[in-house]
Amino acid sequence: MPDTRKMIDPRAKDYFNKFKSTLPEEDQGKLPRYDSYYFCADEENANLCADLVLRGDKRATAGLKWSYEAEGESLPEAGQLSVITNWDGVPQCIVEVTSVEIMPFNLVSADFAFEEGEGNKTLEFWRRAHWEFFSMECEEIGREPTKDMPVVLEKFIVRWKEQKGIPMKKPAVNVSVFIAASLDGFIARPDGDVSWLDEYEPLGEGEDAGYSELFNKVDSLVLGRGSFEKVLEFDWPYGDKPITVLSSSLSKVPEKLKGSVRIDNSVPLKLLENLAAEGCRHIYLDGGQVIQSFLREGLVDDITLTIIPVLLGQGVPLFGSLEKDIKLKLLESRSWDNGFVQSKYKVVE
Repeated sequence: MPDTRKMIDPRAKDYFNKFKSTLPEEDQGKLPRYDSYYFCADEENANLCADLVLRGDKRATAGLKWSYEAEGESLPEAGQLSVITNWDGVPQCIVEVTSVEIMPFNLVSADFAFEEGEGNKTLEFWRRAHWEFFSMECEEIGREPTKDMPVVLEKFIVRWKEQKGIPMKKPAVNVSVFIAASLDGFIARPDGDVSWLDEYEPLGEGEDAGYSELFNKVDSLVLGRGSFEKVLEFDWPYGDKPITVLSSSLSKVPEKLKGSVRIDNSVPLKLLENLAAEGCRHIYLDGGQVIQSFLREGLVDDITLTIIPVLLGQGVPLFGSLEKDIKLKLLESRSWDNGFVQSKYKVVE
């Protein structure tokens, strides 16, 4: 949802100065201007959005250009830094703007709605929620909302967050990614459709590209909400294997799955600690957002990626923005007659 830019209070200034002190002295004077804000106009959603940013689910925000003009505010610029706070003004992290685009409301894409990361991440939800919010803003500034009203689309990455106390080490749990993607890096179409995966010749009798071998090795699976809801459309493929659905918006699972499926909204490290305490030693991640959040926290050990010979042009991306490069070591690679190419990588620390 749109954000509430505000005067920078002492807490935000102190937080920014802590970030500044982590930089080489020669870079401290080169920092761009910064501001401070919280998202939305109510406590519940402001705190929820801040949490989504910390989790890596929210990487964009949108504001009404007319509101910027009415309040005499400058539009955000690429490279600008912002201190994100919760409703009470407590700093949560510093983000850096990576791109700014002005777009008519009715032309905002499903990809952007997904990047903004709120609700169920669909364009339908984005339009409904933002129309309601922008309508209230229009009333305040004396304008009528229109389908082509100009919207400021801002994308960002988390540049810094304070590490409090002694940094926690990754639990002794092997975290594996095993997934397929189009040649241009999408794991599904914008609406979540994956039927394009079925358009290719089978790999051969009894051949599943190593999925069964990995599935039998792991103690548990961690899925995102989108992956979980997509799987529910088919016959349940996981038997009684323990499944954790990582979601801040899902509240319940089907009755028949309550013995093996649970919902958790913990940050990746905390979830991994909990699984380790339960005896898990090897887990399998599925879902773009889940994979991205674990990668950002440095918690993934290996990635097996099967490239499908197709260009989708748009869709749900496998990988997203990162605070730093993640180096990989190729362990093995193989291909099949239908054009599939699979590579297994070890994440290099």
